[in-house]
Amino acid sequence: MLNQILIVYPEIMNIKRLFLFILIGLFGFGFHTLADSSLTREQFFTSYVDAVAKNMDSSESYKDIVLKYKGITKDTAIYQTMQKAVSYKLFPNGRITLPLSKNPAEDQACAIIKIKFTISASCEKGKGVTSSWMDSILYQVETLQIKQNSMMELKLTDDGYLDDSSLEKISDILDSASTNSKNLSEIYDTIQKMIDSAQDPYTTFFPPTDAQQFNEEMQGEFEGIGAYVEMAEPGILIITSPIVGSPAQEAGLLAGDRILKIDNHRVNENIDTTTAVDWIKGPSGTQVKLLILRNKKILTFTITRDAIVVENISAKTYNTSTCYMAIGMFGYGVYDEFVTALTNVFGKNKCKEYIFDVRNNPGGSLEEVANILSYFVPTGKVTVLVDSRLGEDSLVASDIDGKKLTYKKVAILMNQGSASASEIFAGTIKDYLPYATLIGEKTYGKGSVQELLQYSDGSMLKYTVAKWYTGKSKTTIDHVGLQPDVKISDDPKTIEDEQLQAALTTNN
Repeated sequence: MLNQILIVYPEIMNIKRLFLFILIGLFGFGFHTLADSSLTREQFFTSYVDAVAKNMDSSESYKDIVLKYKGITKDTAIYQTMQKAVSYKLFPNGRITLPLSKNPAEDQACAIIKIKFTISASCEKGKGVTSSWMDSILYQVETLQIKQNSMMELKLTDDGYLDDSSLEKISDILDSASTNSKNLSEIYDTIQKMIDSAQDPYTTFFPPTDAQQFNEEMQGEFEGIGAYVEMAEPGILIITSPIVGSPAQEAGLLAGDRILKIDNHRVNENIDTTTAVDWIKGPSGTQVKLLILRNKKILTFTITRDAIVVENISAKTYNTSTCYMAIGMFGYGVYDEFVTALTNVFGKNKCKEYIFDVRNNPGGSLEEVANILSYFVPTGKVTVLVDSRLGEDSLVASDIDGKKLTYKKVAILMNQGSASASEIFAGTIKDYLPYATLIGEKTYGKGSVQELLQYSDGSMLKYTVAKWYTGKSKTTIDHVGLQPDVKISDDPKTIEDEQLQAALTTNN
């Protein structure tokens, strides 16, 4: 699901963190695959403690605990299991009567479990604990642990990034559930609540289906209305960029519009970005009704969804001497398209002036935009400065085949929908090219870098890892944006493109 398009730090662009799930049963307990027979004392305690341990921080310190239960010695098979139970505070050490019979009864098992968890189950006296009964109890235990986890807040570093312990906690929660767990939806909701506690609009958790949609959108193809959105703060859903030629743009949606209602769903502080975008998206031909707040006015838009194909690059020439290129998104492969356009379109003409259009370009890959900037920045000079908790790092311009555009006359068209990588593009070119002119409106103002972590169940985490600055002046645009040299707005009531006409006039 694509909200604000990420910028991926190049060294970690395609990283995938894989975790091994050991599938030994519905929850990894294993009993339901056997006959529904009575459990032994060892099986009861082992299954209970192992189930709880999946959602607890592990430590070898439990081995130092000296147990005080009658009949439980170091030679007893479940001694270490009981040590773990005490370390997890499932029950006190030596202050309870353990079911010592070979096959514990339901009432005995309930008495043990209810010390830690408030469960609802039949606890018949004298009736042996069976595998099916135990599975139902452990399902309740897992659910209660998930709810407890949902109240945990993730920790941020001083710079506002998720720390390692927070990332490990998310991994542990996913690692604790098998892919066929009944609780997967609750687990994903829990992680999203934890993410929300970080209060970073660019950090998002994607369940498997949404992760697949996100990847498809990064490739530039999906179905919907064609608008990128972000949750600026809880309950504030903002359109960052309508895609050029999309139903959203044709209907009149603008960058900066706030979405108040999607069909019959009100956008409030309890709604996350993933849910909101799910409501907006849909099959081609279907409609969605949006209630929009713009300049203190309430507007209603009914938009017919369609197949959206984001065209990364389109190029043409004006009067044979002015070369124009629109960059829709800095998605995967855009660098190759950029080079092809320079060669096949611009190479056939003697271009004296260049116009690069990044209006409503929401961003994309840092690696792609950095490669493109090598055409504008002297070889070896810094194109982008990245500041993370690991320190500063810089990307430098590489040598390229063909002539650089370092001393060419360049105009860049931008507006409120220009964000992230498109702001890097405009800001760095302005830094280095003496004849560069920024035309249009102030840009969005997103100066952060996100990393992707792919989990083995297909879910994915997009989280902030760094901030970026333009290469030469080390300017940040985060929450500030870039100001145009020539400020002009496009009038939606006319068929003329006033901003483009301004660029053609300025360059000539």
